[in-house]
Amino acid sequence: ELITSKMIETIVSEKKREMEERLPELVKRLVQTSCPEISYLRIPSNDDIWAPGFDGIINNKKETRYVASGHSVWEFGTNADSLAKINEDYKKRTENSLGIDKAQTVFYLVVPKLWAYSTPITEWERAHCCDWKDVHIYDASVLCDWINSEPSVAAWFLETFYEGYSLEFSSVDLAWNRLSRRTSPPLSYDIFTVGREQEIDNFLEEIDNKKICQVKGETMVDAYGFCLSALLKRPETAEKVIVIYNEETYYHLSQKVQQKIFLLHFPFSGQVSDCNKTILCFSRDSVVASNIIKLSPLLRSEFVSSVQAMGISYNDANELYIFTHGNLLSLIRRIPGNNVELRPQWADVTDIDLLRPIVFLRHYDSRNQEDQQVVSRLAGVDYQIVAQKYEEFLR
Repeated sequence: ELITSKMIETIVSEKKREMEERLPELVKRLVQTSCPEISYLRIPSNDDIWAPGFDGIINNKKETRYVASGHSVWEFGTNADSLAKINEDYKKRTENSLGIDKAQTVFYLVVPKLWAYSTPITEWERAHCCDWKDVHIYDASVLCDWINSEPSVAAWFLETFYEGYSLEFSSVDLAWNRLSRRTSPPLSYDIFTVGREQEIDNFLEEIDNKKICQVKGETMVDAYGFCLSALLKRPETAEKVIVIYNEETYYHLSQKVQQKIFLLHFPFSGQVSDCNKTILCFSRDSVVASNIIKLSPLLRSEFVSSVQAMGISYNDANELYIFTHGNLLSLIRRIPGNNVELRPQWADVTDIDLLRPIVFLRHYDSRNQEDQQVVSRLAGVDYQIVAQKYEEFLR
């Protein structure tokens, strides 16, 4: 359970204004991700919450757990007294339904606080459903269950209300923001998509029709950036994708949710989920059997134009190509202003100084006890500690 009722209530009390603006957007995202056959959806959010009329109007072709089939109208409230707000909205909309046929419409009242009144929700609903086709109250408990059933929305929720929250999964939008800002100025979409129109079409088609989609670039960064950029070209698909950052999270979510799309941002060679679609990224040196979308290296002209799109001059873009040979990981390390990727990953390994004796000796027999003793004396620790660190370095 990623989101709790207590978290929602705390946000309402500490960030009431923000929740007031975001609650409609939250419900809109939940509806979009959980209802595959919406024919009409209008839920103004953020600066548009003051629009006249119902807070939300939906026409859903197929009933889901949280949204009835057919026509429904929605009202949202973040007031301290939830029951008073609900009674007020119900009376106002029942007396003047703004042309809505109440007998054919389900009325939803959403409050992001736990119901703490003597009259149970079900009893209130039964007492008020005679004027409408049906009436439902969704409090913080229902919202909590609904959010947790849609991990992509849970990711958005955490990103929105908990700045700096340590996410193990995220939305495509946040993942792109993280990737693009590894350089200064930020990377552009062009550097991953220019000249790859056919590959983008193939990628999106495989996501629609296959359980596994494999993309292979010159580097993992190339393949991953391509996937994010291609997904953002089709927002309705991007909203259904969850970017996963480690294997443990992947296995956990695979057991909890179904019919989702996972984009893995780490090397993976294990068993993929049967209940969800999985996008795997590979570098040039990876061995992949078949059914893979292979990305060709950027031509020099494509590389230069893409770097220019980032706001870098033509001459500097040409110089970057000379230094990097069009390799995107090298580009990330080379662009001025970047201080994250200046060194390769192995250079940050803890206790890297333990390997100095091996560099100094240039050659030694790891099976020879005397050689082991020499390494141990030079390092000042037991030989097995050095050997273990050397194994980590090789990996």
